[in-house]
Amino acid sequence: MKPGFVNTTLDVRTGNGLDDTLLGWLDYVRPNGDWLRAPIGGTTDGLSVPRCLQNIIPATGGDWFSGVLHDSAYRNQLL
Repeated sequence: MKPGFVNTTLDVRTGNGLDDTLLGWLDYVRPNGDWLRAPIGGTTDGLSVPRCLQNIIPATGGDWFSGVLHDSAYRNQLL
């Protein structure tokens, strides 16, 4: 399998626009073949962008998948 994100889309549910709950898995394959998965029900606040810059780089902009995977690892939710 080619390294990188397997998903091309990700479904989330949000209650307040800051804390999203994953409705589907987010899968990532490392260059060495290891597979990482952010699980259904995992939580994320998107990219950690300072509030003063959010009109330029929104929390769901840029490399949002990386932010979601980071949050799952930081919150000890990775499978």
